[in-house]
Amino acid sequence: MKPDTMDENLLGYLLGALDRDAQRAVEAHLRLHPEGRARLEELRQLLAPLADDADAPEPPPGLVNHTLAHVAEYQSRRLRVAPQPSRRQIGAPLRRGMRRADLAVATLILVLSAGMGMTWLARQWRDYRILACQNNLHGIWTALQVYADDHPEGGGAFPRVEVEPPRNFAGVYAPLLADSGAMSADVNTVCPAQTPRTPPTCSLTELDELARRRPDEFHALTRDLGGDYAYSLGYREGDELMGLRRDSGNLLPILADRPQTDGRGNSPNHGGAGQNVLYIGGQVRWCVEPTVGVDRDDIYRNLKNRVLAGEHQFDTVLGPSEATPCLGP
Repeated sequence: MKPDTMDENLLGYLLGALDRDAQRAVEAHLRLHPEGRARLEELRQLLAPLADDADAPEPPPGLVNHTLAHVAEYQSRRLRVAPQPSRRQIGAPLRRGMRRADLAVATLILVLSAGMGMTWLARQWRDYRILACQNNLHGIWTALQVYADDHPEGGGAFPRVEVEPPRNFAGVYAPLLADSGAMSADVNTVCPAQTPRTPPTCSLTELDELARRRPDEFHALTRDLGGDYAYSLGYREGDELMGLRRDSGNLLPILADRPQTDGRGNSPNHGGAGQNVLYIGGQVRWCVEPTVGVDRDDIYRNLKNRVLAGEHQFDTVLGPSEATPCLGP
């Protein structure tokens, strides 16, 4: 692949502008060429500042007031100077006519302007929280890459959910990343769209001890360790549970906003409007429906419509913190 063509394809890959065949061609190139992966990371860093301009531009300050002032000025130019009222007219009821109509128009303009302002503010606030969540997921992706660098066996293993306790729940990815030193201090498992809070922490040693001595506290902790995100439960390969690896494919989701309790529909993190999804390749996409895995696979449920491990490598299942892979029949 020529350098110019490679950069064009890598940019299209980062921006999600390639068709499926082109994406697969880029994936194949990246697997075989380390310099391509290095160039992809360079381009990702170059594009990062563009996120600051992702929001819609803010209107000029005082736009509503200036608009209403111009409307009032225009209305005044069209009206003749009213004669001074006689003593008989003082105290008389207001005649139905242009002045009452003008008052109604001005009131309507004010109401509409206020409504538009509130809608704009709500949209801006929602977009800000989505972007903040995406930035947080990018931070977790960096931690996942550091962890994979430290576990190069089998293609660079990511934190894996086990079959047996105490590491058999989705949220175990958090203490695995923390104990490895991969998670930076400015990244945590709380979605910025939710109420700010300090996420619970627990080392793997403490987790093992808690499961052995205080099982009730252990099970309560499993519901919180993964925070507001859902992590890969892995997939079945015969009777074995397999975890995702760096070479599993850049288009496979590995983390996303936490799903509803039953795993159906969109995440509640962003008011049910959609969810941010992190892919192995580092892309974070805002998706308005959960069927965004390979071949429109539901990222929250497996092919048997259950919140359990996937039936094969491309059957993505991202479970909330307490979810277990449970390899039963």
